[in-house]
Amino acid sequence: MKLELKRIDDAFHLEATNEDGAVAYSDAAPKVGGSNKAFRPMQLLLMSAASCSSIDILLILKKQKQEVRDLQLTIEGDRDSEKVPSLFTDIRIHYKFWGHLSEEKVKRAIELSITKYCSASKTLEEAGAKITTTYEINH
Repeated sequence: MKLELKRIDDAFHLEATNEDGAVAYSDAAPKVGGSNKAFRPMQLLLMSAASCSSIDILLILKKQKQEVRDLQLTIEGDRDSEKVPSLFTDIRIHYKFWGHLSEEKVKRAIELSITKYCSASKTLEEAGAKITTTYEINH
């Protein structure tokens, strides 16, 4: 895995390009001189965990022949502001599913993603974050 990172402006707006040519942007908070033009690095960490887990869950449910019409989620993270670096301490993920789905299979897919397959959430967890999940199924 390889990324190239370049500075976009004279402050902290950055552009990352992966080996396939996909582009993502990051920026810093205004209080340190950023301009809020893109995600902040810690927001990208949460986005990575959310994306990784979503992909895992969709793959698991597809293998189980579950019909997922849509999946959306909300992820929230609390950081220890008293320490430097300010690591995540608690992360909450709420999944919203649409489709004709077995509640048991959805619950198991989420559990497998968070505890076994999702490298991003596992990395955050091993750094000390407690990850909790909730879900809802809409038919």
